[in-house]
Amino acid sequence: MTASPNLDGLSFFNSCLNSFKRFNQSKDPLAADDRVVFLEWVQRRLRRARCYRRVLGCAERATLELTLALAKKGLVKVVSFELLNAIGLILMKVRDVALRFCDVLAEEGRSMVVEVCRVAASWGNGSALMWLRDRGFAIYLALIKRLVCELQKLQDIISMVFNRLGVKLKNHKKKLHKACYRPGCYSLL
Repeated sequence: MTASPNLDGLSFFNSCLNSFKRFNQSKDPLAADDRVVFLEWVQRRLRRARCYRRVLGCAERATLELTLALAKKGLVKVVSFELLNAIGLILMKVRDVALRFCDVLAEEGRSMVVEVCRVAASWGNGSALMWLRDRGFAIYLALIKRLVCELQKLQDIISMVFNRLGVKLKNHKKKLHKACYRPGCYSLL
């Protein structure tokens, strides 16, 4: 017999709430309901990650916003099984999107990890082969690759703007380096 969606969403919400309680060391534990504080934190994190509107649909955002607004005013307590189930299903959706993104990054970084391990092993690093199993290292390399690509696009845009203004980039290279980068960092210009 399969578990009902009600139990799936509710149990996922409770596991997320328990994890939040473990890692959130509140100064005043009696200040607010843990569920409300947790939902505010989730909403803040989703907005900071710029996926609040992109990942969640209108009804899902409305559920979170209405729950928070009513709970902050003290009109309701977040205890309804149906409401907690709905919020748990929203959290499951967000988790799935985050995991898919990490999986994509891990696949992108896997080929780079193999190359880095090969070079490190050729230089005499015996523990470099252990890096092949490190998924976090693959994600890190993929993020760095994406960052470098974005910086190269930015460099192209800056060059294009300078060219349109009639300014030669070679004359201002040192000024840009001093203005944009800290000493000791590599310049992409």
